[in-house]
Amino acid sequence: MLPSRSAVAAANGTPGSFGGDEVTFLPENPALVADPCCGQARFRSKTMTNDIDELTALNLDFVASAQNSDVRRFDEILAPEFYCSNPDKSLVDRAAFLEQTAKPVAIKNLQAHDVKIRIMGHFAIIHAATSYTTPDGQQAHGRYTDCWAKQNGKWLAVSAHVTR
Repeated sequence: MLPSRSAVAAANGTPGSFGGDEVTFLPENPALVADPCCGQARFRSKTMTNDIDELTALNLDFVASAQNSDVRRFDEILAPEFYCSNPDKSLVDRAAFLEQTAKPVAIKNLQAHDVKIRIMGHFAIIHAATSYTTPDGQQAHGRYTDCWAKQNGKWLAVSAHVTR
């Protein structure tokens, strides 16, 4: 039996921060997770805490690398089987993504907001909203979803989907 909403709220700590915005760790309570084998709530393990910290840092790196055309960093954090769905509806593999990343981006002030990190064993999904400034100075918004897999003890991005 899972704890009541009030018990979850009482056990729920302050969410982490991400560029001044809240990071939501799903499930709702960053300290409690449902044990799939018996449906019981249990406190999150230190491993999951470390994974959330690591994924939060990798998410920051991913966004900064996109803004700064940092091919070297992307080369470190993308899995060999990485694919990206671009805002223009194209689907590119890792090599094409690195090639397009090498070109300077026209947008400025790219920031992630409302970041949600979900961990399911050795797989994680990160959802977020973005804000940025277009080349003509207009404020714009988008969303992204990045999927990560833990391979040989290291989190690597396996896919990304970007909308604007």
